[in-house]
Amino acid sequence: MAPVSSTDRLGRGYGVELSVSGGRPQQNNYLLNGISINDYTNQAPGSILGGNLGVDAVSEFSVLTSNQGAEYGRTSGGVISAITRTGTNRFHGSAYEFLRNSALDARNYFDPPTIAPFRRNQFGVSAGGPIQKDKTFIFGDYEGLRQSLGLSMVDNVPSLAARSGQLSTGNVIVDPLVAPYLAFYPLPNGLVSGDTGIYSFFLVLPSPPKITSPLGWITSSPTTIAWRAVTCTIVRHPRRMTNSTTNLSSPRPSGN
Repeated sequence: MAPVSSTDRLGRGYGVELSVSGGRPQQNNYLLNGISINDYTNQAPGSILGGNLGVDAVSEFSVLTSNQGAEYGRTSGGVISAITRTGTNRFHGSAYEFLRNSALDARNYFDPPTIAPFRRNQFGVSAGGPIQKDKTFIFGDYEGLRQSLGLSMVDNVPSLAARSGQLSTGNVIVDPLVAPYLAFYPLPNGLVSGDTGIYSFFLVLPSPPKITSPLGWITSSPTTIAWRAVTCTIVRHPRRMTNSTTNLSSPRPSGN
């Protein structure tokens, strides 16, 4: 997947590219409660994180790969359809929290002595119930995501001896005009080999710009990205109809 800041990613939309039966991603049709929600590039909808709705807001979904019925038009690829939940005659709700923290992660080979900070909190709540029993129901869902991600970086920098002109191939005189620029390079904090050494550090990625979509919105700070999705469904069932049949018959004539 291309980075979100690349021209290609902006040109093709933020949803996840999905190929169904070898078709192009632009050939798919995404339905939500029977309504097409393809984005401006006719591909999968999605926020900058690729998300649309909270899991608890989806009642059922289906993926049609070929030979769709007549009710599924507008596409030569697959049809991905989702139906949102509705309330019932009883109140029900749920809440969840998924946590990932660098304090619980193992150190990989390229990490500096201190692991790059990574904090992700994905949480949500949903609730539904009746407004009018057997007739009107309501269901709502909220999902939020907070993420701060750091990446481990490795670079080669001049060694302390090389900065003073003591190279492995012999001593040289460091030009006074060049010496101030050597201070821009940090000192090695890892293995030193020859005239260079390893400098390991972590970089906290800046968050992308704010992006709004019909299914969620993004807010950001210099180091944290947040995604929110809100779903609310109100369903009104028609009044029950009662059919009655009355049989009319002529009175039997009385005998004389």
